[in-house]
Amino acid sequence: MESTIKIKDLVSAAARNGMKAVALTDKYVMSGAVEFYKEATSKNIKPIIGCEI
Repeated sequence: MESTIKIKDLVSAAARNGMKAVALTDKYVMSGAVEFYKEATSKNIKPIIGCEI
């Protein structure tokens, strides 16, 4: 684990700072992708999804 930030907190911070897009990269899995996508799009932020393998 490289970060303990919660997806909701990440997207909220991006919205507060006026960001139009934000990225989330999981390691070896994509378990957070759906939650991240839903949270980001609900705040009109473009989600950029990645996976380190």
